[in-house]
Amino acid sequence: MAGIMARPRRAAPDAERRRVAPYGWWPLVVIILVSVVDRLESSVLGAILPLLQDEWGFSDTAGGSLSAAISIAGTAVALPAGYLADRADRTRLLAVVVALWSVITLGSALAISFAMFYATRIVLAAADSIDNPSQVSLLADYYAVEARAKVMGWHRMVAFAGMGLGTIYGGLIGDWLGWRAVFWLIVVPGLVVAWWCHRLPEPRRGEADAAAVLARAPGRAGDPAVLEQPSGLRPLWEQVKVVARIRSVVVLYSGLATLFFALFGILFWLPTFYHREYGLEVGAAGVVAALVTTPGVVLGTGIGGLLGRRWHGVVRGGRVLAGAGALVLGSAMAVPSLLGQTILVQSALLFLAATIMSIAIPNLQAAIADCLPAHQRGVGFSLLGIFTTFGAFGPMLVGAISDATGSLRVAFGGLLVPMLLGGLISMLARSSYEADAARALDAAVDRRERW
Repeated sequence: MAGIMARPRRAAPDAERRRVAPYGWWPLVVIILVSVVDRLESSVLGAILPLLQDEWGFSDTAGGSLSAAISIAGTAVALPAGYLADRADRTRLLAVVVALWSVITLGSALAISFAMFYATRIVLAAADSIDNPSQVSLLADYYAVEARAKVMGWHRMVAFAGMGLGTIYGGLIGDWLGWRAVFWLIVVPGLVVAWWCHRLPEPRRGEADAAAVLARAPGRAGDPAVLEQPSGLRPLWEQVKVVARIRSVVVLYSGLATLFFALFGILFWLPTFYHREYGLEVGAAGVVAALVTTPGVVLGTGIGGLLGRRWHGVVRGGRVLAGAGALVLGSAMAVPSLLGQTILVQSALLFLAATIMSIAIPNLQAAIADCLPAHQRGVGFSLLGIFTTFGAFGPMLVGAISDATGSLRVAFGGLLVPMLLGGLISMLARSSYEADAARALDAAVDRRERW
């Protein structure tokens, strides 16, 4: 009898795992790897920038403008990418884009001038922007609503780890084999990940949201509208208008845009900063920059995912509070990190600031996903990409101030106000988050999507 009574208790964890992750955890691993190879390839640019400047002799302003031009190019295809993510088979779309991206990467290795290199990076940015909306849309459908912050936390955490690996990889390989080898060696991993994307199952749009509604109202289990797909999708412009009317989403867009303006400016130039300020070799500067920021980002993102899951549904606007509060506190911590005169003090303070700020990453992204109807998430996250394109001008501003003052330390100081502003703006979404998230869940079981 005791053994029989014990069986349900042993089966419960398995049942819970099937409910939270009905497709298993392999889809999360593959989508994470898409982000890793993408971030790894894009982050090597900051590490090898001194080598590129030695070869082609361009200024800091020109180097910073490269980041801006890349993001502007990505913005040009962001909305069409979201439109596709809301209509096409997302796993196949990822497979095609990642495969093409891997082949185009060869263009960077073959560049014979700064202009040719510049053009290749712009094309790569466009390819990168196509896969981003599909990644987030898939994660929102593969996993249960309450696990969304945790899943997206892992997604962003490992993606940022990929940035750190890219900085280390770019600096070391650039020193040992030259900057061209940095790009040659990335192609094969990209093609392998593309094949894995091709093998993933395509989940039903809104599946996790509908399951959450059923858990909240079991009497609707027999309602055929619960998991029925919409009979038609709105034109792109109509979808944009739907997203623009969701107050929480628009506020979080604005907050994240100001945050990324500052964050991208620091991360892009940090290896060069260590190279110039402390006399480190290019490879060593890339390693130090990665070891300062990456563990902090990984730790903070992991903490953020756990905090968001614990506060969600318990504290009013818990995910927004956790994310926006982390941005405000982390921005304040960044001030002394830029004033540290020794590399040890500066690195320790920057690590702490990066850890705190990164708590915001999974929470604000999950909050946006919560407030977007399932069939608007592709376009919704494309619009987020357009807003955060503003962040690409952070490296350009740092480069211009550096050229004018001769100091990257002074240039970094100009980014502190936008960092703090990003947190304060994001906090405003807390008042409307609960109502917007509830409407998004209702839209999952209403084909008319009452917006």
